[in-house]
Parts: sequence; structure tokens; C-alpha cells
Amino acid sequence: MRRILISLTALFTMLSYTYAEDLSSVEGYVRDLSSKNSEARNRGRDKLRDVRNNVVESCLKILRAEWGQSYHSPAHLAVEQLGEWRSRESIPLLVKNIDWEIPKETLPVGKKYPAWITYPCAMALNEIGGREVRLAILRTVEVGKSDKTLKLMAWVLHQTEGPAVAIMFLGAQKKSAKTPGEAELFERLVEYVEQGDAVFVNF
Repeated sequence: MRRILISLTALFTMLSYTYAEDLSSVEGYVRDLSSKNSEARNRGRDKLRDVRNNVVESCLKILRAEWGQSYHSPAHLAVEQLGEWRSRESIPLLVKNIDWEIPKETLPVGKKYPAWITYPCAMALNEIGGREVRLAILRTVEVGKSDKTLKLMAWVLHQTEGPAVAIMFLGAQKKSAKTPGEAELFERLVEYVEQGDAVFVNF
């Protein structure tokens, strides 16, 4: 419940308008889940599902309008929320923009950050995880992808599948590659998966 409320608070601040469901209503829907009345429980479930779908659609609407270039811009927060809400609907868009980068100079000073903090789409995909993320990444591997993009794809696969499983799937893709160029791409992805977080060293 706390995570839901924190996510909603961040999104409402970002959008600067109020949903039909305010936070007090959301708290009520969560309480309904514990009701002794089955109709109340079902109503709470359905209302929370509506809230979740509204959040996802509003975030996607922001990203269809613009991609900001700073830390905690509307686009950054929208991507962050899509990850926190594990939005499978957003996976194609996030994979397409996996190399979208936030300038380091816009990060708040006085803190230490992991190397991947400037790649919100990769981080969101990591949060979502699952088969859909893997399939979306593998479908978009093609000759011409930049080395940075391949490294980010490999990092997400490393994080979401684990290195052994990711390498297994990449090996299968290499075997079915139609050209030597495609096979070489999957070889590079295996190399980058093996590096794990260290793949960011030479960014």
C-alpha cells in the first residue's frame, strides 16, 4: 500500500492535475481488499486496476508529447513510474528508447550514483522484467545498433534473466542467425552480458 501511495504522489505532482481518484479514495480501495464482503473486495480490486491503468496511460501520454533532457523532468518521472508500476504495455517504447540518456550534469550534487542512473528506460525495463522484456529486446537486435545500445540491452538481460539464462537465449539466437553479421551481434551481446555492471566502465 505504501508503495502505491508513494508512486501516485510522485505522479500527481509531476502531472499537476488531479485524477478522479484522489489518494484518500485509493486508500479506501486498498481497505476494500480486506473487506468481509466479496463485492467490496472485487470493487476495490477493480478500482485499483483502473487507477493503475490511468497512471500508465498518463505516463505514456507524457512520453508521446516530449522527452525531456534533465533529471526528474516530466519524461524522466514518467519512465520511472512505468517501471515502478511494471507496465508491460510500455515495454516496446522503453526498448526503443533504451539508450535515452539524462545528462550527468543535471543530477543533484552531493550524492553518489550508479553508472546506469542516467539511463531511465533501461532501469524501467529492469524493474518490469519478465519474458516480455527479453522477447522485445531480442526482436530489436539488428545490424546497425550502436555499441552503447547493445551494452544497455545486455545489461537489462543480465539483470532480468541472470547471466546464465541470458547467455543461453543469446546462444540460441546466434545459432538461428541468418547472416554472419547477426551472429556477430549476438556474440557481442554474450560478451557484454558476462561483464554485468562492469559494462558501464567504457561508456
